[in-house]
Amino acid sequence: MSNGPISQFSKDFVRLHVIKDELDTAYKLMAEDRKRELKALSWSEAVIGDFDV
Repeated sequence: MSNGPISQFSKDFVRLHVIKDELDTAYKLMAEDRKRELKALSWSEAVIGDFDV
């Protein structure tokens, strides 16, 4: 592909959809990892306690 404006638009458009699909799959796999989710929950609850409201 050339580096013209149409080419750049095409690259950006394709990249957006490819990355989104990869992220969706990665998040789904992480959510299915029960041990990882429990660790993340524990960490996030500890962090929330660090803030004064």
